[in-house]
Amino acid sequence: MVLAGASVAFAAGSATLSPMTVSVTSGQSFTLTSSMNPGGVKGYTARLEVSYPVDLLEVTSFTQSSGWMPLAQPGYDLVDNVAGKMVKTAGYAGGWLDTKQFGTATFRAKKTGTGQIFATTGTVIYDAANQNVIAGGLPEVSVTVNAPTVAPVVTKPVVAPTTTQTTVVVPVATTGEDVLTASVSTAAASSTIGFGEAMEVVLSLGTGNWIISITVSLLLLGIVSFAVRALMKQ
Repeated sequence: MVLAGASVAFAAGSATLSPMTVSVTSGQSFTLTSSMNPGGVKGYTARLEVSYPVDLLEVTSFTQSSGWMPLAQPGYDLVDNVAGKMVKTAGYAGGWLDTKQFGTATFRAKKTGTGQIFATTGTVIYDAANQNVIAGGLPEVSVTVNAPTVAPVVTKPVVAPTTTQTTVVVPVATTGEDVLTASVSTAAASSTIGFGEAMEVVLSLGTGNWIISITVSLLLLGIVSFAVRALMKQ
């Protein structure tokens, strides 16, 4: 017992949480890894007790590291997201001397803000004499929860459809009866030209040339004279 007491007196065990600072987006999760160091004496059992702001965070899971034997009894194993408290206890077969990873806790960020996750005085490492060998301060983690980034809305410009115009070329008769028919149709279809202008269009075969008008007039007069003479001979 004296030797055990001496070992406790000179022990400087510690518990750690990593990382010590966390920056996360609201709605996302992050993990904290805990480790136990008995500080030069052999440790046999460890207990981790942490407190956290329940308005900001919640514990979603805890994974015990290999080599540890978890204690699931009431008071030794607890996750309380109403009170903001987590307790995990486990023994290590044969004991350990150096730093051992104890387990990993997963937290979910509930809203934006800042807060601390810290180990309470319930965090201990017991030696063979069932004495706590942790000395000094307990770890604390600073947490910042940021608002989600909203992607900017990109408005695409509206492109007017391209309109292709097609020009249809209508052939125009230039000689013979087709020209005369087209000229008569043109003159008849126009409501803005007079009878004399219409006749000029017809006689010039739609060209407006006065020489052609005279020639056509003479031809028509010859045809009319021939027809009159023929009628008179009958």
